[in-house]
Amino acid sequence: MYKFIDSYLKSVFYEREKQIISLVKDFIIPDKLKDKAKIELIEIIPVKEEYYIKAIPDYISKIRINEEEYYVNIEFQSSIKRDIIFKTSLYNLLLSKELDKEVISLILLLDKKEGKEKSIYYQESSKRIRIGNEIIKTNIYKVLVINLLNDKVKEKIRSKDYMGLIELIESYERGYKKEVLNEIIREIEGKINKGEYKEEEGKRLKIIIGMLYIEKGAISYKEVNQMLDIDKEDYIKLYKRNPMLKDIVDTVYGKQMKEMEKILKEKEKQLEKEKKEVLKEKEQILKEKEEILKEKEKEIIKVLVITKLPKEKQKILIEIQKIEEIEKLLKIKEIMLLDLEPDEYIQAIKEIIQK
Repeated sequence: MYKFIDSYLKSVFYEREKQIISLVKDFIIPDKLKDKAKIELIEIIPVKEEYYIKAIPDYISKIRINEEEYYVNIEFQSSIKRDIIFKTSLYNLLLSKELDKEVISLILLLDKKEGKEKSIYYQESSKRIRIGNEIIKTNIYKVLVINLLNDKVKEKIRSKDYMGLIELIESYERGYKKEVLNEIIREIEGKINKGEYKEEEGKRLKIIIGMLYIEKGAISYKEVNQMLDIDKEDYIKLYKRNPMLKDIVDTVYGKQMKEMEKILKEKEKQLEKEKKEVLKEKEQILKEKEEILKEKEKEIIKVLVITKLPKEKQKILIEIQKIEEIEKLLKIKEIMLLDLEPDEYIQAIKEIIQK
């Protein structure tokens, strides 16, 4: 289950990348310095497995605070263990390969065992040598933890422009029940109507949170699907936008999603085929119209040639009848409408034919 909570949080931050700015400003920068701190998101850093040992970071970004650049490493955790602190410190070391960059490491914690007392605090772990009852500390590691279940933290998240965090907290605290999901879906739809969530990101958020409830096992796939009220084809269109969401949907829906994708591809192929047929039909109609126009122009030219040229010069009609380009026929018609001598007509027509 916690694997899906981690995926949920990654998806939420992927959907609204600038939440990282709010997170740093609201939970890292002291109130007295907020007005002085101009924070910008530079980029989300792709996580490459080959850079890390055994485990890889959850979410890394690069930000600028005033003139300085920093890495921000966010870990999403359902419990605090010593190895998490060590791993996070390892990530910090690897991220700091650019010596001029500092690393801001945060753990977003969702854990009932931790309780609600602590809000933002440093969690410490140490490496040690044990000799009998004696312990010799060799290294001490610290990571800043944001406890999402703390009331002050929740109040700040609820009052700010965060997407998906309060929905997850409510689901976690209230036990992933059907009535809870119903309430959360209505809340999300209300935020879409108010413009707090864009329509597409709101849809994606409903899918992501729906996956959590399905994975918990309290509500069936069909029930969740009815409550979400999202077309099957929308699932594929929406999950392609977010790789993390794709992973969740693929895991939960498995075969159903593959079948839906297959149906969508077949529909796309059929639509493409119909477009080609319509285009071919239009081309045929245009071709027929052009043939009619060519015959019409040839008739007009024939009348003009017979009217303006003596019989011995009218042999040029044979050459004119062989012309297929409508542009040449129109130019010959223009020539025949001029007041020229017979030989001048013949010479001009031959020049057009030979081009």
